[in-house]
Amino acid sequence: MSNVKDTLKRFWQATLAELAPDRYSCIFCDAELYSPNRVGTCPSCTAALPFVGDAYCLKCGKPFLPEGAERPLSHVEDGEVLFLPAADDEQRTSGYCAICRHRERHFDRVRSVFAYQGAPRRAIYRLKYGNARYLAPYLAAYLSDLYLSDPIAVDLVVAVPLHRDRYRTRGYNQAHLLAQDLSARLLLEYKPEALSKTRNTQTQTSLSLKDRQENLHGAFAADKECVHGKSVLVIDDVLTTGATMSEVALTLKKAGAVHVYGLTVANVAEH
Repeated sequence: MSNVKDTLKRFWQATLAELAPDRYSCIFCDAELYSPNRVGTCPSCTAALPFVGDAYCLKCGKPFLPEGAERPLSHVEDGEVLFLPAADDEQRTSGYCAICRHRERHFDRVRSVFAYQGAPRRAIYRLKYGNARYLAPYLAAYLSDLYLSDPIAVDLVVAVPLHRDRYRTRGYNQAHLLAQDLSARLLLEYKPEALSKTRNTQTQTSLSLKDRQENLHGAFAADKECVHGKSVLVIDDVLTTGATMSEVALTLKKAGAVHVYGLTVANVAEH
């Protein structure tokens, strides 16, 4: 009987999370919140989250971990997360990760909120594979804060698309959920039809950077009428090597986009 009750409890918790996203529990640790907040995060988790600090690649946003550190330096003061703006020109001479120093990147710049580890990694996994779509508005709130900390002029927002076969299997595109909420918060135009994935590529997880690039080559298509002459902001959940973001940017620029910027929830750190 207890198993039936537990199953029903989990069912109703999942249902309410979808229908009523203003949560009274932390999205990362599930601790009770005294009152709901826009990022759905308790003070303890806020202080411990691996925010990208002031040491990150100026091209792809990959966080650099200080020597011996397990996570980037957080910037939390009086309960508020402080994001530093991009480094100035004097820092650009040595401010690039190993990939960006040796590979052509077609995007102009990418920024990310978190290093891809710990609680954010688990949350993104739940959003991506666990049908935890209720997480998207809270993670988008973190994205909007990062964007507003160092805003760039863009004409429209797009999401990294899924191929129709993968969309059919998963039932949703987590990047679309993030982009949709972010654009509404920032009053930016969202054009989901501007970018599509025309080829169902192999999963990137086990591939090298070179194989990732070859796997994605020519896999996307952009609508010239939507992007020609525009500055485009591309939203995704995670940047690993940057191969996907670079191929998307190349596709958009071939269709006439002037600038392509990226914003992701997390980014795999370079040690």
